[in-house]
Amino acid sequence: MLDKIRCIHCGSSNNYKKGYRKTMYRGKIQKYFCKDCKKFFTQDDGFYRMRNKLEIITMSIDMYVSNLSSRKMRNQLKRHFDYKISHVSILDWVRRYTLKVHKFIEKQGYNLGGRFYTDETMVNCEGRKDRFWCCLDWDNRLITGVHYSLAANPVEAQEFLKKAIAKGKPKYIQTDGQNVLSESVQENVLFK
Repeated sequence: MLDKIRCIHCGSSNNYKKGYRKTMYRGKIQKYFCKDCKKFFTQDDGFYRMRNKLEIITMSIDMYVSNLSSRKMRNQLKRHFDYKISHVSILDWVRRYTLKVHKFIEKQGYNLGGRFYTDETMVNCEGRKDRFWCCLDWDNRLITGVHYSLAANPVEAQEFLKKAIAKGKPKYIQTDGQNVLSESVQENVLFK
């Protein structure tokens, strides 16, 4: 059974279709009239109050995930679709919808591969040599864990590994050969 369309103002499902709202880019959008609060509204399809077509927005997000820069995406849209859009708008779309997708994926769970790649980077912060650790699922390019620490020692490496495998255990983990991380991976009993 279909869900009843609810008024965004009062939450009532006592409404009916009443014309269309025309937009320059998205075309005709169905309007509804609420009998209880006597107000017009449109259904939120996930692209509520967005000026551009949902196909253009989803295509831009797909190109961004495929490692195209926002300026290159802007050029592609202009070249192939004669669609002029700011590269900043594209970044805003990516930020807005990746948060929604992230929440959805967290609820659904992860389909991780068996190969993780870990690396750590030294960050010079106010004269200290802090460490930023990151773990990536090599099969689907999903970041499985990050950790920021003030030093590179086995305790911090173990804490990072616990975060990295919290979403799923890999068959093996590849490191760059850094001693602290390599020893922690070999000694870690979490994989057994």
